[in-house]
Amino acid sequence: MPDRSDLPSTKPIYVRIAECRSILGVSKSTIYRWIKDGSLPVHKIGAISLIKVSDFEALVEGAE
Repeated sequence: MPDRSDLPSTKPIYVRIAECRSILGVSKSTIYRWIKDGSLPVHKIGAISLIKVSDFEALVEGAE
């Protein structure tokens, strides 16, 4: 079996809203407000709402 310790770590491309809330430390209503006002794009796959990690990173960087 190959040794995976030398592989680069990867981060997810998309996360669910709950994961985004947890990472950013904000409330559910804040996430939905950002989605509603267009600050945070959401991608729907069936009933699942996904947020692109680079989108919420850009939102946070813009707020600093």
